[in-house]
Amino acid sequence: MHTTIHDKERALADEIAPAVERRVPGVEVLAVELLSPSRFCVYIDHADGVDHALCERVTRVLDAYRSDYTVDVSSPGPERPLRTRAHFSAAVGQP
Repeated sequence: MHTTIHDKERALADEIAPAVERRVPGVEVLAVELLSPSRFCVYIDHADGVDHALCERVTRVLDAYRSDYTVDVSSPGPERPLRTRAHFSAAVGQP
């Protein structure tokens, strides 16, 4: 069976989101984007904002992936990814 990029992203997100959200209170994993076969970015949000220290904490949670991938952790910035129904519902009517 041929695995698509979308399938791999979904599998990573399904593994990563619960682990990060369980181990770093208040963090929401917005998306996992596969940037290349050996690199992915995890977009996170937090009610108090996202800073370098928070990105570092999340990166440490993902240490096990760093043997196979380059791991980036980032805030969504103004181009927040919309991946779930809740994300779309919250964005309705926003500029």
